[in-house]
Amino acid sequence: QLAATIFGKAKKLISSFLAQPGDLLIAATDQRGSYVGKSKNFAAFLEVPPERLQSDCQILPNLSEEDLVTAGKDISQGGIVGTSLMLAECSKVGIEIDLGSVKSPDGDLEKWLNAFPSFGFLLTAESDKTSYVLEKFTSREIDARVIGKVVEGSSLYLMDNSDRHLVWNHSTDPYLGF
Repeated sequence: QLAATIFGKAKKLISSFLAQPGDLLIAATDQRGSYVGKSKNFAAFLEVPPERLQSDCQILPNLSEEDLVTAGKDISQGGIVGTSLMLAECSKVGIEIDLGSVKSPDGDLEKWLNAFPSFGFLLTAESDKTSYVLEKFTSREIDARVIGKVVEGSSLYLMDNSDRHLVWNHSTDPYLGF
C-alpha cells in the first residue's frame, strides 16, 4: 500500500532517474529520534515542533532549485541498501556504498542499513557541489555524509575496506522492472 499527499507547487523536482557515474552518494538522515518498538521504523518527528519539521522539509526543494543535486530518492522500507538499488536501477547505473562512511544512530549498522527513517534521503551530487549539499543539512542538525559513489554498470556493491560485496545486479535481475 502507498499513501501520499503533496501540497504546493514545485519549481524543480529531484528525479530518481538522473544519477550519473562520478556523482557522489549522500545519505541525509535525521538521527534525533528512536526506533518504534522492535520495528525498523525510525521516528524523528515525535514531540518535535512543527516549525522545525517544516524548515527541515524545505531543504530538498532548495537543493533542487539551486541545482546542487543530480538525483535522489527518499529512503523507504528497503532502507539505505534497498533504496540505493532502486535509485541505481532508475538511473541505469551502479552504486558502491562504503560501509565505513555510514553512521547509524545507535551503532547497529546492520539494522540501520535496512531501517525506514522518517526523514531520510539518498541524494547524488557532483563532487564540487557535495560540500554545499552537506552544509544545507548539517546546518539544521541533520546528519549528512557521503557514503559512496555512482559508478558505471548496473550493480550495487557494499564496500568494507578492501572487501567488495555484490548485493544485486539490476540488469540481470530487475528489482523495480525499469
